[in-house]
Amino acid sequence: MKISIENLTFAWAGEPIMDGVSGQLQTGDLVMLCGENGSGKTTLLKLLCGMIPHFTRGRELSGNILINGESILMNPPKHFFPSIAFIPNQNLDFFMLNRNLQEEILVLQTMLKKSTQYVENKISRFNQMLSDFHSDLALPFSSMSPHQKMLSLTLIYFIQDAKLYLFDETLIQTMDKFYEKEWYSFLSSIASNGGIVLYVSHNRDSLNNKIWELKDRKIIF
Repeated sequence: MKISIENLTFAWAGEPIMDGVSGQLQTGDLVMLCGENGSGKTTLLKLLCGMIPHFTRGRELSGNILINGESILMNPPKHFFPSIAFIPNQNLDFFMLNRNLQEEILVLQTMLKKSTQYVENKISRFNQMLSDFHSDLALPFSSMSPHQKMLSLTLIYFIQDAKLYLFDETLIQTMDKFYEKEWYSFLSSIASNGGIVLYVSHNRDSLNNKIWELKDRKIIF
């Protein structure tokens, strides 16, 4: 997979928060996205997954984002299903369409035409890598903590074999320090097995990997 950001400019109102931004991500990349509050971190993730401009729009948008040569800005997000995983830092319930994880997985299994054995193997692997996963698939989403919801949504994307994972600081906000090494091992596994991970964090010492910093309306590599 290859992601190309080409001369991207975006503004909600007034001055652009990104102005002529360019950059590339490719298979195997594990990248931390950092920057001051309001620098455009969440906005960039929403552009990469297609939520902007397909679900919300700003005052100005120019340039392009290409996923394997196809524009995410010109094609609806469903065009790239099941490749993109977006895990937001709020409104996680918006992504939970059924009552519990068991129902979500059943619908996904039907859509992707996957065998029960395939799904069970994916759940088992996920559970082995992330010991803090709450494995009660019938637990209602309404009874889950934010961390449990984040894990559930991540599992859904893991089952659908997403290739681009975008974590908007939910990972850091909800993660117990005890499980930090497990999580970064999981992210490294995604990247090393044909994926790309871009996650928002302010902790530059959290992992020895690539860093993108949004500053002065540009990406500093």
